[in-house]
Amino acid sequence: MSTTRLSLTQDIPRLKQIWKKCFQDPDAFIDFYFAQFHEPDQSMVLLVDGEIASMLTMIPLTLQLRTDCTVPCVMLYAIATDPAYQGKGLARELMEAANAYAAQRNIAYSLLVPASPSLFSFYEKSCYEAGFPVFESTYFAKDAPAFSFEQNSRYVFLPLSAEHYNALRDELCASNTYIKYPAASVLFQKRLSALSGADLYAIEFNNIRGCAAVERLGKQKLFIKELLWPSSDSNPVLDGIASLFFAQEIFLRSPLFLPAPPLAVSRPLAMIKPIQPSSVLPCSVADIQKNETYLGLAFD
Repeated sequence: MSTTRLSLTQDIPRLKQIWKKCFQDPDAFIDFYFAQFHEPDQSMVLLVDGEIASMLTMIPLTLQLRTDCTVPCVMLYAIATDPAYQGKGLARELMEAANAYAAQRNIAYSLLVPASPSLFSFYEKSCYEAGFPVFESTYFAKDAPAFSFEQNSRYVFLPLSAEHYNALRDELCASNTYIKYPAASVLFQKRLSALSGADLYAIEFNNIRGCAAVERLGKQKLFIKELLWPSSDSNPVLDGIASLFFAQEIFLRSPLFLPAPPLAVSRPLAMIKPIQPSSVLPCSVADIQKNETYLGLAFD
């Protein structure tokens, strides 16, 4: 027999076990996550015969529409089932319970970010639809000319507090349909970036302002989870970032409402499902996807 409920503080050791089994992250990262971001009342668990078998986190988000209307959403994150209980539909059951819980609190939409392309078809069975397209591209420093800070004195690349990054992000996304993040989520991304040896940054070049959420993937490899750069020429920005980090390779994501970086391809990053009756929704899922709604930070 299965039951669902919000998680409790005393559940954390068991949740760490499931996380380790499913995601295989180092213990240091798992401890970091539960110390820095986990909130028991924003997580839900499914129990089988009294033992926690599945878990997920519910991250509050806001959909900012072009009409200046804001819509409450939730992102289901870190969905995991202990391998001993897999294959029984428990994750789907838990997701349904989490969405019902969110709907009772007037949340309009449920979002999630599949961990792999193959999972898009899996979540389609639960009526989620793919969307939130992003540009993705890879920059190789060896293909670019050497960047000289002396010759580019107007180049500014400075760390930002989570609060100031979020404010600049909202400014750069204004007039587009996009997902706004609460302060706690942006602070978590800042701590994730810092854990890897990077940060959240403001960028200025030739009187253009932008921002980037950067993580290190290795000594010479970076992941720019979000590059908001409102110019068709992103090469000087990427050249400068590569020089600062001594990086040879940068994988980056950026929104479709800004110019595409060189050799970029677009793909859906996330999925969405309405969890309120259509009669009370401010817009349809089709309208949201048509507007190329930008998600950005996915904490993947």
